[in-house]
Amino acid sequence: MFHHVFGPHFLGAPLFPGLPNWLLLILLAVALWYFFGRSEQTQTEPSAPQAGGQGESGKKVEEYTELRQEIERLRAENKLLQQLLEKELRKQ
Repeated sequence: MFHHVFGPHFLGAPLFPGLPNWLLLILLAVALWYFFGRSEQTQTEPSAPQAGGQGESGKKVEEYTELRQEIERLRAENKLLQQLLEKELRKQ
């Protein structure tokens, strides 16, 4: 019975030879579910934590600010190292 219902000609002739249309419908449904589920997830997550907050979000804000300070410190250090390298190259 299932062979007649979900056979290779379910919903007409196959769009791609060798793949029944019901399999293509399942793949399309999974792709749409993934796409729309992914876009909702990215819209709800903030790109950067906002200042203030308690508990877990407060820890995230604190970590974020610490990381930003570390990045600025490393940029300044990198700039100084590049200047030292340029001075050494000029001496040689």
